[in-house]
Amino acid sequence: MMFSAILLVVVMTGGVAAVDTVSESPHIEPSTVDTTEPDSIEKSETAEESVNVSLVSTTDSVTPGEDVAYDVVVTGADSGLSSYDVTVNLSDEDIASIVDAEPARDSGFGDETISENGSSVNLERALGDDTFDPAEELTIGTVTVSAEAVGNTSLTVVDDSELNDLDSDGYEIETTPLSHLEVAEDVSKGTLTVEPATGSAVIDFTRSYDIVLQNAEGGVSSFDLSVSVDSPSVAKIVDAETTGDDVIDNATIDDDGQTLTITQAQLDDTIEADDEVVLATADIEMQALGTVSVNIDDGTVNDLDGESYAVSTESGEIEVIEPPEGPDVTDDGSSATDTTGDGRTNDVTGSGQFEINDVQELFNLITSGEIETIEEADEYFDFTDDDNVGIGDVQELFTQYTEET
Repeated sequence: MMFSAILLVVVMTGGVAAVDTVSESPHIEPSTVDTTEPDSIEKSETAEESVNVSLVSTTDSVTPGEDVAYDVVVTGADSGLSSYDVTVNLSDEDIASIVDAEPARDSGFGDETISENGSSVNLERALGDDTFDPAEELTIGTVTVSAEAVGNTSLTVVDDSELNDLDSDGYEIETTPLSHLEVAEDVSKGTLTVEPATGSAVIDFTRSYDIVLQNAEGGVSSFDLSVSVDSPSVAKIVDAETTGDDVIDNATIDDDGQTLTITQAQLDDTIEADDEVVLATADIEMQALGTVSVNIDDGTVNDLDGESYAVSTESGEIEVIEPPEGPDVTDDGSSATDTTGDGRTNDVTGSGQFEINDVQELFNLITSGEIETIEEADEYFDFTDDDNVGIGDVQELFTQYTEET
C-alpha cells in the first residue's frame, strides 16, 4: 500500500489565503517481511491406549481341596498405571470359590473385596506415590481359588473394569480371555526317570538303563512307554526288557535304534506299591564319542485299581568316553581297566578280568592309605559317585561283582 504526504503551503495574498497542495511520496525501504506460506499446524487427538488383562496360573488342573493362585496381569501398560478397579468373576462357585486376593503393591488407597459366595472379587486401588512405571507386562494382584468339587469352571475379568495411566487417563481394556480350571478326581502322582540319570559310558560298550516310576504308591498293573535317544549316531537302543516273568507286552525298536516303544505291558504278576519300581530296562550301545540324552517321551502307568497315574518325566544323559587307563596299583606293569563300560576301573589289578581279588585290592589300597598317593584316584575308583574314595566304594565294587557273577 502506498502512502502520500500532503504538504500544505499557505500564501497570504490580500487577506485571502491561497492553499496549494503538493503531493510527495516518502522513501520506502525494501520489504523484509517473509511472505512465504507458514507451515500448516496439525492438530491430533491422542487415541485411548488399550491393554489386555489376563489371569495367569501355573496349572489349570487341580483336585478337590487344592488351591490355585492366579496373577492378574496387565499387558501393554506403556503409560504406566496409577489406579485400577478390576473385578474377577468365577463362572461356577459350586466347583470352586475365590478365597483370597492380595495386591501386588499394598499402598495408596483401596481394598480387595470378595463376594459372600466366593464367586467374584473386586480389586480397587489408587496407588498414590507408589505407581507402576510403564511396562509391557505388570502384575497388579493375585487371586486365590480353592477347588471344592469335581467339574469345570472358569475365571474372567469383567468388561467394565477400569485402569488408569500415570496421567489418570483411562485405558481401553481390549481383551479379557477366560482362564479355565478343571477340578479332577484325586490321582496318584509319579515321576518316570532314567537310571542312572547321568554318568559316563565307554565307547563300544553296551550299558543297561532302567526306566523307573518314582512314588509308585498305588503299585503298577500295566503301562505304556516311549523312550528315545536324541543322537543315535552317538548311542543307540539295541534291546529292552520289561519287569516280571508273566508279562504280555509289545516292545519295538525302530531301525536306527533311536526309539523304544512298549505298548500295553500288562503285568499278570503286578508290582506292589513302593517308593520306586523298575518298569523296563533299555540296553544302549555306545557308538561314538559325545553326549546323548535319553528321554521318556510318553508314558501311561496304571495302578493296581486300573487308575492312571499323573506322571511327569525326567531325562537322562550319557557321556560316551574313551576307555580309561587306570594306575598300576600292583607294580607289575598292568594298569587297572574298565570291564563294565561305566568309566570306572573295576579291574583294579589290571588282570583283564573282574574278580574278587579286585575288591580285596581296593580294600588294601584304602586301609593302608596308599590310595592317597594315587593321582586322581576318584576318577578311577569312585564307584559311589560321591567324589571320594572310601570303604563305601569297596562295598559298591563288591555288589557289582556279585551281580556280575
